[in-house]
Amino acid sequence: MWVEVFKTGTHTASNGTTVSVSENDLDEIASRYDASEHEAPVVIGHPKENAPAYGWVQALKRNGSTLLAKLNLVPEFVEMVKKGLYKKRSISLYADKTLRHVGFLGAMPPAVKGLADIKFQEEGKMAINFSTDFNSGKSAGEQLEEKVQEILAGKMCMNFSTGKMERVLTYQEALSAACKEFPELAEAYLAEL
Repeated sequence: MWVEVFKTGTHTASNGTTVSVSENDLDEIASRYDASEHEAPVVIGHPKENAPAYGWVQALKRNGSTLLAKLNLVPEFVEMVKKGLYKKRSISLYADKTLRHVGFLGAMPPAVKGLADIKFQEEGKMAINFSTDFNSGKSAGEQLEEKVQEILAGKMCMNFSTGKMERVLTYQEALSAACKEFPELAEAYLAEL
């Protein structure tokens, strides 16, 4: 399930530091994330030391001006979120803009305001916090292609022998992922054919 965790704009952290965040910054954060190297935990608040992990971040991607995290949460924590105990989210980054953790917040307001609340489907699974805009004037095929390109952009790595960023996924793998993530868009595209 994908959840909004960060967005562009000027934000003031709890320590008073003001930071301006651009779409390029979100792209950099997403491209640096590699769950096989450091699987960022989902925690409550921003713990200074060891605390339980209530889930793990599987992937990051940018959608417009928002950074999304694909989360895998433990069932007990899902229940706490469903009850409204932890509605807001906040991220912590290392100095190199690598994701440290995603903190769910209770009474403490987040530095980044305006992230979409998490909504649940009937089976207790989280719903995607954004929708495909079928009224954008673009065909479903064009919208699906944009999603494929977003996935490909988020799956780049540095080839240190050439000094260039290279794709980790093939186009076909990204298309398959986009169809799984946006089934309503894939269905609309097939209906256009």
